[in-house]
Amino acid sequence: MKAQATNGRAAGKIIRCMLAALLVAAAVFAGLPSRSQAAYAADGSLSDATWEEVKGGIEDLMGTPYVWGGKGTSGWDCSGFVGWVIANVYGLSWPGGSPGNCGTDAIAAFCAAHETFRGSSADDYNAAFAAGTVKPGDVIVFSNASGATVHCAIAGEGATVYHAWSEHFGTCNVRFDYMWGIDGGHGKTYASFAVYRGLSEGGFVTLDKTSADASVTAGNGEYTLAGAVYGVYQGGSLVAQFTTDESGHGQTSEKLPNGDYVVREISAPAGYALSQEEFHVTVAGGNVHVNAQDAPVTVNLTLIKKDAETLLPEPQGAASLDGAEYEATYLHGGEYVTAKGVVENSKLAFEGIPLGTVTIKETKAPAGYLPDPEAHEITVTADMAGSESPVFEHEVADELTEQVIRGDLKLVKVGEGDQGRMAGVPFLVTSATTGESHTIVTDANGCASTAASWNPHTADTNGGTAESGVWFGGGEPDDALGALPYDAYIVEEQPCEANADRELIPAFEVSVYRDGATIDLGTLVNSDKPHVSISKADIVTGEELPGATLQVTDAEGNVVDEWVSGEEPHEIVLDEGSYTLREEIAPEGYLVANSVDFEVVSGQVSQKVTMEDDFTKVDAEKVDAETGAPLSGAAMQVLDAEGAVVEEWVSAEEPHRIEKLAPGTYTLHEESAPEGYELAEDVEFEVEATGDVQTVTMEDEATPAPAVEGGEPFDKTGVNLAPLAAVSAAIAAAGFGCLAVAMKRCREKDAEELGEREIPEIR
Repeated sequence: MKAQATNGRAAGKIIRCMLAALLVAAAVFAGLPSRSQAAYAADGSLSDATWEEVKGGIEDLMGTPYVWGGKGTSGWDCSGFVGWVIANVYGLSWPGGSPGNCGTDAIAAFCAAHETFRGSSADDYNAAFAAGTVKPGDVIVFSNASGATVHCAIAGEGATVYHAWSEHFGTCNVRFDYMWGIDGGHGKTYASFAVYRGLSEGGFVTLDKTSADASVTAGNGEYTLAGAVYGVYQGGSLVAQFTTDESGHGQTSEKLPNGDYVVREISAPAGYALSQEEFHVTVAGGNVHVNAQDAPVTVNLTLIKKDAETLLPEPQGAASLDGAEYEATYLHGGEYVTAKGVVENSKLAFEGIPLGTVTIKETKAPAGYLPDPEAHEITVTADMAGSESPVFEHEVADELTEQVIRGDLKLVKVGEGDQGRMAGVPFLVTSATTGESHTIVTDANGCASTAASWNPHTADTNGGTAESGVWFGGGEPDDALGALPYDAYIVEEQPCEANADRELIPAFEVSVYRDGATIDLGTLVNSDKPHVSISKADIVTGEELPGATLQVTDAEGNVVDEWVSGEEPHEIVLDEGSYTLREEIAPEGYLVANSVDFEVVSGQVSQKVTMEDDFTKVDAEKVDAETGAPLSGAAMQVLDAEGAVVEEWVSAEEPHRIEKLAPGTYTLHEESAPEGYELAEDVEFEVEATGDVQTVTMEDEATPAPAVEGGEPFDKTGVNLAPLAAVSAAIAAAGFGCLAVAMKRCREKDAEELGEREIPEIR
């Protein structure tokens, strides 16, 4: 038994020695650098909370007194502080099961599964923090050289720690490398430390959405921030999505792992345009937040002004859809505002109007249209607008039609003198603006009207008879309205059997400008047409000249009458206008007269036009060739181109006047000369087609005096030149002979020098 006891004691001593050796080895190995540099992957984190969520709670605990063994906010030691944070800030249970059991060993055991790093110096910690191995919120447990845990802390930002250090420092936040070398008391001398992952390394993506233009959306139920759907993408793949609430806030339902993400809107909320903006965010151990704005959809409200009858954006007659003035009232910035505009090119645009109801009211009608008294409410909802574009183009047309002003006209037709009513007389009524024309015809009492009360517009519309209705402009005829839209109209009587012998009423203009009014044109009287008396007269005597072929043409050159003049003037009835009297063939011996233009004036019943014919006048003169004095007694003739005698006479002191010679070529011939004169050669002359006097002159030479024979010769008082003349002639003949011989020799010499070339003989 004793041996056994002895053996037992010996065995116990061996075991105790082995344990001591192990403790020493552990202490030694704990201080080795290779151990201090080790980093371990944590199995997740202690808490799903993020640093952003707990930071404020931890900092609120700073300044709490240090109390050895304390476990509450009235005072605690290092393990009491860290245990309280784990339980009350991180939302976990107390390390060790209760505050009383919460010590550094219990904290190390509680966090053991989440160890992420071990180190043995401040440099180790700073390097690990810089590398992201140590993160804010991690739990740090310090050991002394023997490996016993002696202190604990919470990692902070910037390589700091939060801890309950000592009675001197209390609960504070200091840099790790500052506290590492200071003995905090209570055995706080550090040889190594272990770091445990305290908080989630990921985070939520949160977003708050606002309106990009609150003045548009404020107080307007068509806009809501709720319902915007956002997607979170990584590497092009959708990894999460969330929907905003009424305040515009939204976040992912689960935390996302650390990494880079893109957040973009998938579906815009009601009343907003889908945003194309992308937000690039990085989750790095905490939540990330995005502030987003959506542009509210506004409306470009275009009013299309249309005619109520045609339903087209085009006016009738001289009316205009332009110039209409409108007001648009709508909610903006939480209160109702009014914008004004004027229609141009049949359109008016109000831009930037919020969704909802807009009240449109015309404040001034355009020219030629009746005012629109109705207030039109136009509602554009978010569903109508969609979210494809921040601007929704909306046209309003059918609601904004306007009735053109319409009226009528009437007239009575009678003849001048007896005032007899003229039936069956057509009047063409033409729009001065559009050129549209329709005919009204007088009835048995000479009356005509465009009013539906006279002939319904719908009865044989524009048929052109006394029983036909009339309707101008577009749309279907309406017997409740006037036939003529707002415009100026030209009323023109048309020729017919009933007014054939009367002057037509000149075209005149009348305006329709008052709705429902009938313009009374009064009694239109037909006067007799003008009678024109045309005379063809001799220019000298003024008497009627028969035999002329005459024409009257109108302003367009059309022949309206043609005749041969007689002993009496020609009578013709013409309408008012411009005319020309032309002579086609003149009577024999007369020249064709120049045309005569004349005007037929309305109301002037009797007018006279005279055309006078002139003739040619030729004065034939016989004169002395030397003195130019007139010679009497010569027997003279005028021959035509064929040699026929057309006139003969004996010259006198005055020139002989020949009238009415037809224009052409003639010969003045002298049959016998006056005594003492030689017969003159014939003189050919031209008679021009003019009424001016033309003159032809023939000169006679005097007969030479006869030579005197017998009687005494004159005394020779001078030199006798006859012999001298004979000698001179002989000398000249000899000289010419010598010259001829010399020239011949020169030609022969030149011929010898020039060879075969011949020199022409000079004669």
